[in-house]
Amino acid sequence: MILLLRISLLACVVTGLRPPCSHRPALTRVASSSTDIVAKAMGPNADRAIQLLREAADDLEPREAYVFEPEGPVEGVAHFIGGAALGTFPQVAYKALLTRVAQKCGVAVVATPFDLGLDHDAAARTCRTAFRAEAARWRGLPRYGIGHSLGAKLLLLIACDDADAYEKLVLLAPNNSGVADSARLLERLVDAAGGGAGEKRPAEGIDWGGVLGAAFSMAGLEVTPPPAETLERVARLRRPARGVTFVRFEDDDDLDAAASLGPVMSGASIDWLDGGHLAPVFVEAGGLRLGEENLVDGVADAIARALDASAVGLLE
Repeated sequence: MILLLRISLLACVVTGLRPPCSHRPALTRVASSSTDIVAKAMGPNADRAIQLLREAADDLEPREAYVFEPEGPVEGVAHFIGGAALGTFPQVAYKALLTRVAQKCGVAVVATPFDLGLDHDAAARTCRTAFRAEAARWRGLPRYGIGHSLGAKLLLLIACDDADAYEKLVLLAPNNSGVADSARLLERLVDAAGGGAGEKRPAEGIDWGGVLGAAFSMAGLEVTPPPAETLERVARLRRPARGVTFVRFEDDDDLDAAASLGPVMSGASIDWLDGGHLAPVFVEAGGLRLGEENLVDGVADAIARALDASAVGLLE
């Protein structure tokens, strides 16, 4: 209980909110950013993992979009959005993947970073605006959406507002939750980073996802839209012209929401790959080593198949 109170107070401090008074109902609020809250609450190693990603970034000043172009002619434009925390640094966390996708598919990949917050609608709008501004360089070419984890949800929110935004959606281990899964993803990031993120791991035996979720609830914070509302919106989504492909991973578990998203998306296809939730990620820079390069190759091949074919295998 004390741990929950400390984390909920930390959430309020970082977001500039006051903790709800005990004598009145707590108002539902949206935090401006939760990446640092989650990382700091989990301890110095999670915080260090995020700092290593920052230090590995190529640019001193963040951009609204990072573009990966093929060596040959550009035949299409792909909008990429990454996962919680990792999506803030796509030019680092997903560089290996996006470079391969650009070459294999002959597309210009526009990766739009976002600051992880609880207002996913706002994050989706920010990414959509940045993508449209950059993609204007290639007018008339087909546009695709590729998203990993939380980034897949943001792409779906964009498509729900504009059914013609993308001709094809490729969703890599889509996630449809909030702070709890952000914490779990950060915990895996620290574990996968090994010694690069510090000598010690977050305290063992603690379900950081559950702890952080409860703490944010105590602080009157919640994700918008919540999972149930997201499913309702997706159920009304008009299918993109070339359909939707889910790319799932054999070793993934509770972070992949394809099982719940799939049934509300008629005609979606699926491609199963080796690896876990972080299979699309490979980083080897700034004292941080994360992911496996051979898994990234497999993900890039799956994306190429999805953009080249109308279906890989029917989603059951």
